[in-house]
Amino acid sequence: MRYTPLFLTTFCLHAGGVLFGLTGCVFVSLWTTPVLAQSEKDQPKINNDLSIVLLTNKNVQKELNLTKTQVTEVTAPVQKLTADIMDLSFNPEYRDQPKKAREAHEKIKVEEKKLLSHLDQKQQTRLQQIFYQTLNIKVFQDTAVQKALQLTEDQKQKIEKIAANMKRKLLAMVAEIEKSNRGKGLPSKATRDANRKRSNGALDDAYNAINQILTAKQREQLKQLKGKPFDLYPGQIKSYSRWNQKQARSPFPEI
Repeated sequence: MRYTPLFLTTFCLHAGGVLFGLTGCVFVSLWTTPVLAQSEKDQPKINNDLSIVLLTNKNVQKELNLTKTQVTEVTAPVQKLTADIMDLSFNPEYRDQPKKAREAHEKIKVEEKKLLSHLDQKQQTRLQQIFYQTLNIKVFQDTAVQKALQLTEDQKQKIEKIAANMKRKLLAMVAEIEKSNRGKGLPSKATRDANRKRSNGALDDAYNAINQILTAKQREQLKQLKGKPFDLYPGQIKSYSRWNQKQARSPFPEI
């Protein structure tokens, strides 16, 4: 899998989702970091500590009930950390230097740990829950989640196939939309809404398929890991996905 920092998802959602009318998942899948544009077996798993990037979101700050002191303590460092993650994600010098990339990522993890120390345990737990919600399907690639749900190897393989199939569908949609929209400027709101509805249909199909793979106990455990549904950007881009309405209403359905 690939690194998918939350700020990249946000960028893709606004730059891509608004333009073409698809949910962020399509565009996140297109951002393959130079660092990890190698074989899948050489690519590390999702890192829970990227949840720290969410602290720049004012709605998250309010949800965590951060004090003014906490906000002051984390704002500038998180912004710097986000810049470091961006550099790791896009700087071409890392493309052929995986060792250097991993060293840079380890430094980022150390800084993330320091930043988390400014939060109490309750705040850290809620932050992690919100982060899991933003991952959506990618949550099943997180090693901590896999362990908590006690996913079998068979379940992991089946989920991986479902995600790969959804990715193919969404990439095909992107190609089709780009081709039909070439030279026509920004699509109308009706077109964007229709495109978003199509992409959410693919998401719903994938989520329904994964639900059939999980046991009732695993579904309940996943619900607990995600906690109370939270909307990062209330009143803005809404998803048509029935899954998001029931689970997290997150604007970041990823593959």
